[in-house]
Amino acid sequence: MANLNNILKVACSGKVGDPKTLSQQEEMRLGAIIQSEGSTEVEKRTAVERLVMKNIYLVLKITHKYKRKEFEFEDLVSYGILGLFKAATKYDPTRQNRFASYARHWIKESIMKAINEYSGRPKIPVYLVKDLWCVSRILSQNDNLDDITLAERANISIESAAHLRSLLFKFVPFDSTYSEVVFTTPEDELIRRERDAAIIEQLKKCLTPEQFTVIMYSCGLCEYPKMKFKQITKIFKIENPRRVKLEAMHILSKNVVLEELYKEGLE
Repeated sequence: MANLNNILKVACSGKVGDPKTLSQQEEMRLGAIIQSEGSTEVEKRTAVERLVMKNIYLVLKITHKYKRKEFEFEDLVSYGILGLFKAATKYDPTRQNRFASYARHWIKESIMKAINEYSGRPKIPVYLVKDLWCVSRILSQNDNLDDITLAERANISIESAAHLRSLLFKFVPFDSTYSEVVFTTPEDELIRRERDAAIIEQLKKCLTPEQFTVIMYSCGLCEYPKMKFKQITKIFKIENPRRVKLEAMHILSKNVVLEELYKEGLE
C-alpha cells in the first residue's frame, strides 16, 4: 500500500494530481479487480491506490467540515485518508454506486471516530446509559440533592449516584465556531441528485404507489415536502396512512441496496 505520509503530503499541498475524476466504468473496473479472488496482491494494491489518489480531493472537502481548534488539520486529513483506503478495499462494483458516494461514509466515520476518541469525552458503557438518563431527569428537577437522596430516588448505589453525577458535567458541548462554513459545490449537488434518483428508483421497485406516496411525504425524502398523516389522507385520499407507512417500513427494512444508499448519503 502506498506510504500514508506521502499521500498526506500530496493531499495537504493541494496538488492532488489530475483533477479529472474516474468514470463510473473505470471505478467499477477497479472495484472488480479489488474484489476478484483471481487478482494478484499487486493488482489489488494498484487498483486501491488509484481509487484513493483520484479521490483525495473528497477527503479534503469533507475534512474541512470537521475542523476543530484542538486538532491539527493534517491529522484529520490523515484519518480521512485511512477511511478512504477502507472504502477502496470494500468497494463493491456490483451495486453500481459511484465510489465517491460510497467513500463519504467511511471517510466521515474514520474522522469522527478519531475526534470522539481523542476529544476527552467520557466513554459511557451501555449498561450505565439508563441509570445516567434517570439521574439526569431527577437532577433536572432538583440539582441540590445529595448523593444519598439521589441514590434512593434512582434506585442505585450511593457510589453509582456520585459517579453518574460527575459524568453529567464532563460533556463538552459542540461549538459551532469550530467548523467552517462550507458551500455546496455543483459536484455535491450532482452527487445528491444521483443518490436521490437511485433512492426513488429503488422505492418504486419495492413499494406500491400508495406506500411510495406515504413514505416520500411523511418522511420528506428527496426534497418531497414533509406532510402529516392528516394532510396525506386529505390530499391523496389514502386511508390510514400510518398503517401504510408501517407496512412500507417493514418492506424497506429488508432492502440492502436502500440501506447502503442512505448510509453513504448521510451528510
